Amino acid sequence: MEPAAVERPALEHAAVPQAAVPQAAVPQAAVPQDGAAAASAPPPQAESPERAAVPPAAPAPGRDLFRRAAVEAHAVGAHVTDTDDPKQGAWGMLLLLLSLVAALFCGAALLSVEVTVRAPGALRAPNGLRSVESVISGAVTQVLVRAGDEVAANQVVARLEETQLRATLTLRERELETLKRDTQAAAEADAALFTQTTQAVLHQRAALSRRSNIHQTQMRQRSAQLSNVRELRRHGVATGNDELSGEEQVQAAAESIALVGSQLAELNLALADREREWKQRELDRRAALARATAAVDEAKSLLAMAEIRSPAAGRVESLLVHPGAVVQPGEVLAQIVPGDAPRMIVAFLPSREMSFVSVGSDANVEVESLPVNEFGMARAKVSRISSDIAKPEEIEKAFGEVLPGSYVRVELALLEDGGQEKMAPHLRSGERVLVRLHRRQQRVLSMIFEFARKWLDS
Repeated sequence: MEPAAVERPALEHAAVPQAAVPQAAVPQAAVPQDGAAAASAPPPQAESPERAAVPPAAPAPGRDLFRRAAVEAHAVGAHVTDTDDPKQGAWGMLLLLLSLVAALFCGAALLSVEVTVRAPGALRAPNGLRSVESVISGAVTQVLVRAGDEVAANQVVARLEETQLRATLTLRERELETLKRDTQAAAEADAALFTQTTQAVLHQRAALSRRSNIHQTQMRQRSAQLSNVRELRRHGVATGNDELSGEEQVQAAAESIALVGSQLAELNLALADREREWKQRELDRRAALARATAAVDEAKSLLAMAEIRSPAAGRVESLLVHPGAVVQPGEVLAQIVPGDAPRMIVAFLPSREMSFVSVGSDANVEVESLPVNEFGMARAKVSRISSDIAKPEEIEKAFGEVLPGSYVRVELALLEDGGQEKMAPHLRSGERVLVRLHRRQQRVLSMIFEFARKWLDS
């Protein structure tokens, strides 16, 4: 019975080789212990004295080495799985992204798109805009229309301050009435004086005429006596003294006739001077009266100019003044768009795009008041490009406001096509439009680089 008792512990140790493995040879990470499993495990039983007395069998060297290698291989495999697999996935995603970026760059380098530039503009009638200008300076007291109103020809658009003009007109009218009275009185006095003077001169001239006739009669008589004395002297009856005395009498009569003639001439000259003087005074009075009348007419005209009227029938496109504003002669108060059908467009192109647009370039026109999905776009062609930068006043006249930046005036002619015919009944001169000018073909890659450059600059 003793051998059997000794052999039993040896068999038990041989059947459980795991207990023979030293604890230090197994890594803690490879053999995790679960707290719950440890808690549920039954407590170890105390060994019998016989089993404790038998020494444990020595572990096999080959089996212990194999066990250690397996545990190490298991730990190394877990480490590789945890560290190498994520790196391989990231590299794959990066390679995929680089492929997509390369494909996009190749497509952008090969593809090109039509680049257009947008320019604000307005429709124009064949006769263009009509400006409502002030002829005189003054303060605006009333503005009777608004932008977009329809006006008739010669309709009052605005009024200027009239107080001073009415006072001037009243003063001029009073001066005219006073001058008329003075002129009438002076004319009557001059007429009476001229009549009296003329009558006196005529009487004096009549007396001189009679005296001249008497002297001429005496002259004829003395000439006849002288002829008789000379005849008597040839017969020896009269002497030389008698003949000399007769000649002296004839000479005296001739001098008397000449004196009366000179007096008549002086009298006629004085009468002509008086008549000329009277006429000159009459002309002066008429000129003064005419000047006073002209002053009254001018005052009335200025008063009428205080009412600023529309030069033509049409629609008010832009209103540039307000009540209280002070205007100068020639200043534009409003722009009137005639009622003719628009056939052209005035647009303002940014100056930096000027080199890409030329006469004959095509353009699409979008009317702001007409939906594009219903009416589409009209087609137009560039007919003229200004060589100078548009002034802010010109832009303000066209749009009623100043646009930021520098612009160049571009004129376009609408083309007759289906789209334009569909829009024609709805188009009005002065309508705001957006012109899309075809600039050039540009590759997508260059557009990307340009956007990036602008973004970096900003």
